[in-house]
Amino acid sequence: MEYSRIVKHKDKPLYWADEDVVFNTTELAVIKASEIAICRVITHSAPTQCFPISKAGITSWLERDKNLEGDLNAERSKLDQLLQQLNQDNHNITDWYYGHYHDSKIESIGGINYHLLNVMEFKECVSR
Repeated sequence: MEYSRIVKHKDKPLYWADEDVVFNTTELAVIKASEIAICRVITHSAPTQCFPISKAGITSWLERDKNLEGDLNAERSKLDQLLQQLNQDNHNITDWYYGHYHDSKIESIGGINYHLLNVMEFKECVSR
């Protein structure tokens, strides 16, 4: 994934080239075989069913980077796959924490509490 923007008339990378979300079935199989029970997930973004659903707030970014919408859709699709695999492997996911959207929201979908954390909220959640 290559993201860049113009800063003082120079291209500056915003992300590392290897920053893509990786959906690794081999690692998930190892977790399942090890009988590790996952109840909480922490990711940068969230599955597609979670807030925000619309890309209305990022239209200027989408105009600047013609690959951005596809990259965002691919990222969230991989997280959909992760959720599906965790459910298929009978993990009892109670909470999913994510950030990325610079907002704060908690919603319950399919028995999972999805926590969108704004800046510094994770520290508060962990310290409880």
